Amino acid sequence: MAFNYGKEKREFDQEWNKLCSEYRSAGMSEKDIEVLYAFDWSWFCSRRRFINHTQNLPSDTIVGEDSKERSSLILKFSTFSVNLDETEIGGRYGWVEQITDGRIVDRLRKLPLEDLELLTLLVIDGYTQTEVAHLHACSQNAISKKYLRIKKYLK
Repeated sequence: MAFNYGKEKREFDQEWNKLCSEYRSAGMSEKDIEVLYAFDWSWFCSRRRFINHTQNLPSDTIVGEDSKERSSLILKFSTFSVNLDETEIGGRYGWVEQITDGRIVDRLRKLPLEDLELLTLLVIDGYTQTEVAHLHACSQNAISKKYLRIKKYLK
């Protein structure tokens, strides 16, 4: 969605004309009104820069291999893209074997499957604690406590 500067500036000016008259009738000094205007104008410019320099992220799935169906972000930054094939690393929890610290691997192997799945969802799959809580039909606080318990165990 592009920023329509002309339209937005007209709306900004109209709003500020109303505000100026309200501020003057309330007894504010011109200097104070100018300070408020400068703040609002900097916010307006900041919002414009943000909208002009922000692009929506693509959806999680890419329909096909055809470049016309891919997001321009994925095409531009394809070198940052990672494809994780679970069969190459030994299944869902094969990432444990990729860790080079033997002590951590031993502790991870001793974790209950539920805790290992929680780690996989949070660290490997990139879910947030809130999303995992929704998947497990529990509170985010419960997931946070489990995660902290696992981290303490692994240290």
